[in-house]
Amino acid sequence: MRMRTWVYLLFFASGVTGLLYQIVWIRAAGTVLGNTTYAIGTVVGVYMGGMALGAWSGGRAADRRSGGALLRLYGLLEGGVALSAFLVPWLIGATAPLFRALWDGTGQPGVGYAALRVAVPALILAVPTTLMGATLPVLARFFAGAVEGAPREAGKAYALNTFGGVVGTLAAGFWLVPAFGLRITTLVAVLANAAIAAAALLLARGAAGATSPAPSAGGPLPRAVLWMSAASGLAGLIYEVAWTRMIVLSLGSTVYSFTLVLAVFIFGLAAGSALGARWVGKSAAPERALGLIQLSIGALALIGLPFLGNLPVIFASVMDALRKDFGGLLLAQAGLIIAIILPPTLLMGAVFPFACRLAVSGEDKVGRSVAGVYTWNTLGSIVGTFVATFLIVPLAGPGVAVKTAIAANLATAAGLLWAAGPAVRGLLALPAVVAAIALFVGDLKPEVMSAGAYLYGNQMVREARQTGLDLRTHLEKKKSRLVESGWDAYGLVTVQKTGANDFSLRINGKVDASTSGPDMVTQQWLAHLPLLHHPDPKRALVIGLGAGITAGTAAEYALERVDCVEISPAVARMARHFAAVNGNCLENPKVRLTVGDGRHLVRCARQPYDVIICEPSNLWLSGMANLFTRDFFQEAAAKLAPGGVLCQWIHAYKLSEEDFRSVLRTFFSVFPGGGVWEVVPGGDYLLLGRLERAPTSWASFSRRMSAVAPQASELTDLFLPAAVSLASTLVADAERVRAACGAGDVLTDDHCRVEFTAPRSLHTEHRDRILAWLDGLRGPGAEEKVYGDMDAAAKAALAVRRAARRDVGHAIGLYMRPPSSEAGPHRLDPRGPDSLRALDEAIRKHGPDRSSRLFLELHAQEVLAEGRASAEAGHADVAAAYLDAIPRITGPYADARLVLGNIKMAKKDVEGARADYVASLEASPRSARAAVGWAAAAQALSRKEETLEAWTKALSLEPNHPGILMGQAAAYYKLNRDEEARAACKKALQLKPDDAAAKELLKRIEIGGPR
Repeated sequence: MRMRTWVYLLFFASGVTGLLYQIVWIRAAGTVLGNTTYAIGTVVGVYMGGMALGAWSGGRAADRRSGGALLRLYGLLEGGVALSAFLVPWLIGATAPLFRALWDGTGQPGVGYAALRVAVPALILAVPTTLMGATLPVLARFFAGAVEGAPREAGKAYALNTFGGVVGTLAAGFWLVPAFGLRITTLVAVLANAAIAAAALLLARGAAGATSPAPSAGGPLPRAVLWMSAASGLAGLIYEVAWTRMIVLSLGSTVYSFTLVLAVFIFGLAAGSALGARWVGKSAAPERALGLIQLSIGALALIGLPFLGNLPVIFASVMDALRKDFGGLLLAQAGLIIAIILPPTLLMGAVFPFACRLAVSGEDKVGRSVAGVYTWNTLGSIVGTFVATFLIVPLAGPGVAVKTAIAANLATAAGLLWAAGPAVRGLLALPAVVAAIALFVGDLKPEVMSAGAYLYGNQMVREARQTGLDLRTHLEKKKSRLVESGWDAYGLVTVQKTGANDFSLRINGKVDASTSGPDMVTQQWLAHLPLLHHPDPKRALVIGLGAGITAGTAAEYALERVDCVEISPAVARMARHFAAVNGNCLENPKVRLTVGDGRHLVRCARQPYDVIICEPSNLWLSGMANLFTRDFFQEAAAKLAPGGVLCQWIHAYKLSEEDFRSVLRTFFSVFPGGGVWEVVPGGDYLLLGRLERAPTSWASFSRRMSAVAPQASELTDLFLPAAVSLASTLVADAERVRAACGAGDVLTDDHCRVEFTAPRSLHTEHRDRILAWLDGLRGPGAEEKVYGDMDAAAKAALAVRRAARRDVGHAIGLYMRPPSSEAGPHRLDPRGPDSLRALDEAIRKHGPDRSSRLFLELHAQEVLAEGRASAEAGHADVAAAYLDAIPRITGPYADARLVLGNIKMAKKDVEGARADYVASLEASPRSARAAVGWAAAAQALSRKEETLEAWTKALSLEPNHPGILMGQAAAYYKLNRDEEARAACKKALQLKPDDAAAKELLKRIEIGGPR
């Protein structure tokens, strides 16, 4: 194998290690600096800054060497990378005390904190990144045998190294980090760098070469080329940030989505550089070629913008078809990302060799010229990253960011075409045309972008079919109304309103808080449970503001201070829309909000807390798992005052049994005392952790529970003492959970496997296995471990609740069992009706158990959706079987009876329809549709007085509805009440002057026509 081929392979391998380091260092730094976008952006900026500095210095060193001397220098650089990179994780961890020292007593950053957050990563990463950056100009100089070949060889070298980056990105995201953790991944990269260094030094021994004095400085590099390189880098990184924000809105904010976007982006740059290296020597007019490349980048980005705006609609259909095939879903995601990103990034990559051709002016300046292009491009990339992340996207959204990058491309294209000479200046009209078109391309619609296609795609498709609208129109006109939307460095946050007072908070498309029943209970209980289990809490910390309901509930207690930390500035702004249900907590003087990373605040806090409440989002979201590791739990435990309590939320839905158990195993490996409480079976669970094993006093707990019972009515059951009601949802104590979890992996910062496994369970059902495992933990004895002095009456009441739980478990088991082979779209799946009936029967038998009632409500909503879908598709019998099973005590009962009434009217079962309409109206007295249905049925049965009663009821609910007015007018006319009929007709005509029916009835009244 020729020496050049070996060196190519070495440079490819160093590209692999470079991306491994970047990914590992970002994760490692996040645990010290905080996982905010600002902290991560600082690390990325420092990384690229070091690369730019290294390229600048490496270019000058390269021009003093030739042949084997260049290889020797390259080997020493790679050896230096291995040694310094090995020390980086240890150095990052060692800086934690510095950050704690500069965090002042109020919980806010000290004066020197911001400067330290930039200076420390810069000092730690300066050596390895500078050495990495120096390798490109050194090898470009090595490969360039003559000045005319320098651009081609520089492009090839850049392409090879960047292709290695693609492999490093995919290896880190799909294999090394999830399988082995950060330390092993770092060690693999270090050993690879050491091997590269040894191989390069060995090759250098067999190659001739020398070191010569530094060449004369000569003239400066062409300034226009350097500015063009910077503008290209700036636009490229703005694209990357904006595209990533838009793509993950549709594909999901999972570690796999981010990995695929980064891999495709880097692959495009590598492939483009390789293609550019082949073209660069054939172009007689490089300025014109570069101008057309820049123009094409902007045009392709503009073409892709409407596609990105419609991506939620596209991916919803894909997800609906492939949601149970994780591999197929990843391939579909990759295909969509490639379609969006690859064409423009190919052209971005081609810029580098062409820019090198314009910059290289002499054989003794090859390294310096290549370094100049690379350095300025990297500096532009740094500016682009910060401008996009911290300015354009948060203030105006990613759509405007893309247009800003397009403007940079078009301006650069215009400058290059002008510089190419008079012969091509006629092409200057092309950038102007593209810019004019960009002005008419609309911005992204938040109603569509916030749909959460990756999570709710199948539901979106089903609802669109029911409405008979195409999916995009359905999303733009769906029942919920967009109240406010806003971007920040973490994505899109929206508040939506359904009905009179039902608000929901969506973060990147996923509902993270709402005022619906189950969500309200979970948010309130997160505060009540730990505060009730502390004898005298004074200071509390809530990690995650969301809608502010947990913080507001905590503020109702006699606490001295409630600290709340929220990582998203947009979420903090949106909380005001929930003031009616969160007690306007942000205006409460005892509540203090910090916008930042919750874990970082815990680490740096100087005063201990009596209660820490952690309510992160779901584990499948990238970055969330760092609030479920043993390292975090240990940090939180260290900040608990004596007798302190930590309450951690965890979800059982869309999570595998092993992942669920690994979280519990990790949590209770730190906390000897506490237990697991069930909010919604198969849904939300709360982990209560204490460092002391001593049980809570039942007597004092009961007194505290009785005091807050009026405010916590949603958490308690009727006919049960409040304390017994809450205690009945205890699944198991900490000791029993530890024993059941057994030996296994514990989640750590170094190896947080769950962040990579959780997305794989996103569209598969595991709740049946989780519920079965939890049911195996239930039983007598847990109460004694948690409450030491429980009285006999309370124990007896809890025994009754356990019996109820067995019957409820049977009902839930019916729902969780696999569907029959005959079940399918618009074919009856008996799991739904059977489970509802069994659950309703258990609740009637044992009383209204709160958890069971919540599950019944959620399950009834699902069955109602199935019934509606079958009715819309024309399968009336299947729809009726679903709808008829919905119990009267549930919220969906009224809608179910309304749809059943419509089905029976269509089948001419008027008497049955009338009964269903009346039942719907009794369950929902504000339903005008039920009243109209009742009126139509009564009219069909020729019950004149009842018909008038029904229309009058409907009119009281919709007093300005012309159709209802005409129904009432007709009913009056049938009863010979002409004056009242005439008045109703005239009012209808006032509302709808062209109402032909009203005019016709007025004529009949005047002439005394048939009644």
